[in-house]
Amino acid sequence: MNQESGTPLTVLYASNGNCTPPTCPKPTALSVVTDSVQQHSATLDWVESGSATQWEIYAVPVGSALPVNGQPLSTTTGRLITS
Repeated sequence: MNQESGTPLTVLYASNGNCTPPTCPKPTALSVVTDSVQQHSATLDWVESGSATQWEIYAVPVGSALPVNGQPLSTTTGRLITS
């Protein structure tokens, strides 16, 4: 076995970090439109924080599995969710 020796506390790699905010921030103020709530449906609303025109919405009962892939939805705000 070939063992190399080096100088302790030597910098092996150096780089500048990138602290640019994400280009697609999450929407804020997610809410349920109160008068839209039915037994099997509700309308969601939110405020877009960036310039997105599509969102992936996943609504399931508590404890359900997380999504793997979804279909983006194109709308300004608000989306009817039904079961």
